[in-house]
Amino acid sequence: MGAKSVTGVSGPGMAYNLKGPLNKRSFNVPQVCPHVVMAGEVALVGGTKTVTLPAPLAGSQTGYVVIVTPRAANLAYVSAKTNNGDGDFASFVITGTGTDVVGWMVVKAGMGLDVVA
Repeated sequence: MGAKSVTGVSGPGMAYNLKGPLNKRSFNVPQVCPHVVMAGEVALVGGTKTVTLPAPLAGSQTGYVVIVTPRAANLAYVSAKTNNGDGDFASFVITGTGTDVVGWMVVKAGMGLDVVA
């Protein structure tokens, strides 16, 4: 079975806003949500650490979930998530115990072909 439109015109089979410059990305992003956007590991300083993302993520922090896992059996949690002045998700604060090393992961919330608003 082939696509009904191979010329890029509107109609059944077209790839509207899923690839190319119209999606405002120059790299592949999985269309199925939720998916991992970025991950890392940090050492807490005095029980807290602010993680500033290398580039703000499109949309509010409410569209993302941050998951943390400490290496030791101590408690660690996300105590704050913040947007930048443009309303994009820019940073979060991890709170835990002392100088624990904590792994973190930012996951896009949603399902299917959800688009960050």
